[in-house]
Amino acid sequence: LMSCCVPAIFGVCRLLSLARPASILAAVLLMLDQTSLVLARTAMLDPHSIGWFMLFLVTLAWSAQQKRSLGWAIAGLALAGVFMGFAAAAKWMSGINAVLVWVGITVWRLTTDDRYSHFGERIYAPFKYAWPRMPTFLAPAICGFFGLIAYLGAFWPVFFLKEGGVHDLAGFFKVQLTIY
Repeated sequence: LMSCCVPAIFGVCRLLSLARPASILAAVLLMLDQTSLVLARTAMLDPHSIGWFMLFLVTLAWSAQQKRSLGWAIAGLALAGVFMGFAAAAKWMSGINAVLVWVGITVWRLTTDDRYSHFGERIYAPFKYAWPRMPTFLAPAICGFFGLIAYLGAFWPVFFLKEGGVHDLAGFFKVQLTIY
């Protein structure tokens, strides 16, 4: 994003009939602006996060279909968990959104006996009778377990760094807080 903005600001300045030195100065100032640099870094993670999150939702919906056998449903939940973990590794907000999706599904399955109740009918009705041969809390547990493995796997190289490497769980949390 930033690599596109610097030449673009030069071009806009030239289109506004500014002299070449003034256009170059504007581009250099944008390149040195820390706020723009941080926002460009953050924006670079959004497409990855959204892509993994959408794969999580699609795989979750696929595994929830009633016609799936128990083995395929568990495999779908595991794959959805992996996608959820990668989305959370790209941006924590995707992990929080995935947890909220699971909370909504679980509350829906536990609180309503009517498949077409007025609350959440279009969002959660397909999940009401999903995974029929599975206890209510087992589906999110399977998905969460594989999501946690994928999340830790995304940061696995941090454990092997010679300088600044992580040797325990407290060090891992410290690295996580410095990244985000």
